[in-house]
Amino acid sequence: MLNIMDKTILIEKVNTLFYEIIDELKDIDKETREYNLIVPEFSRLKLRGIRSKPIKKQEYSTFIFHNIDSLRKFAGFQELLEYIESNCELKSEIIHHLIEELFKWILDNCREKVCINKIRKFIDLFYEDLLNKLVKFSIKEYFIGISLEDESYKIDEDLIIRKANSFDFECKDMGEYESELRKYPFHFPPVILKYKYTAARNIESYTDYSRPSELFKELDFIDWAFLLFRSVPIFRVKTVSKIKSLFKRGTISEGFISMRTGETYFINKDNVEDLKNTIRIFKRPEIGEIFEITKKKPNHINIALNRYRNALFFAENIPQKIVSLISCLEALLSEGGPELKRRLSQRVSIVLKSIGYDPLDVYEEINTAYRIRNNYSHGTTIDLKSSIKKDVNEFLKNITEYTRLCFLISMQI
Repeated sequence: MLNIMDKTILIEKVNTLFYEIIDELKDIDKETREYNLIVPEFSRLKLRGIRSKPIKKQEYSTFIFHNIDSLRKFAGFQELLEYIESNCELKSEIIHHLIEELFKWILDNCREKVCINKIRKFIDLFYEDLLNKLVKFSIKEYFIGISLEDESYKIDEDLIIRKANSFDFECKDMGEYESELRKYPFHFPPVILKYKYTAARNIESYTDYSRPSELFKELDFIDWAFLLFRSVPIFRVKTVSKIKSLFKRGTISEGFISMRTGETYFINKDNVEDLKNTIRIFKRPEIGEIFEITKKKPNHINIALNRYRNALFFAENIPQKIVSLISCLEALLSEGGPELKRRLSQRVSIVLKSIGYDPLDVYEEINTAYRIRNNYSHGTTIDLKSSIKKDVNEFLKNITEYTRLCFLISMQI
């Protein structure tokens, strides 16, 4: 295994091979290549029109050194290979593949001119891959249903939320552009969550590009934190993962969910601390333990999450939303037994009284919601206007907010 002082020697040997290659490239003619990237225009919060970025470049062919055999003729290659094999526990075929990938990266990015800073970044990746300890992921998640007052907010050292810009939607051709546009038919523009994650990797699965299960858990917890931060449905429409390794070039893009939402919630400098605290709740180790247990046997938190999600995303009308919200509260605060309506109304009012709500108002609204839930569940026709003393939409908003707050409080008990 390489030690940290060996990095200087490694860089010297990489540079020796690199400059041998550069000397040979001097006698090779460059080719003129034209690129025509498509960048959408932001206007009135929607994608309106596009602009092209015609770019002409003088480049070396991408196939000059397309595999390891092209490098063997250089004296510096053998020196580099011998040095790595004597100081690294990786298998010979993996080392060969890493050297090949390193010089593909370098040559692809130096076909116009030599950029020393870029070369150093590739060597850093090369060194980290040889160490065989960690792999770094850079994640971009595209959300709709959120609006930011400022350009960006730093949530913690590895997590930033920012406004999307045109270049987040840069496309290679019209087909890709039209496909991208179809993902955002209802609400635009999205905000982007940027997340960095470092995972350990073992020598047996060295070339495995898939994201580790722990990363999926982290992203799920963050998604739930955003969903429970305000009682408004938000949607993750796209996820792009970049793996910082020479073994994986480019990005992994995942599928998207396209769902209707006419609502949005606003994040500004006054409430961003509340958002940070909500995310911290979900990132606590004990919350992770709850979800681990859930895989074997559902618990009240998991059941409540599913019912809350049903209310926000899948319920087709107001009575269905109320049924799911009351079921969520029952999972959180009820243990069954007689007089369920009265006991649930009391418990919700007591919980919310602790954060300043009028317990009588809360009691009455939960009591009404429970009655609607019972009638709907038993197939009784419901006249919402006569059942609810206030505006129906305001009533639903209140019940949703009560459920959200009880959820967050329950997770901290």
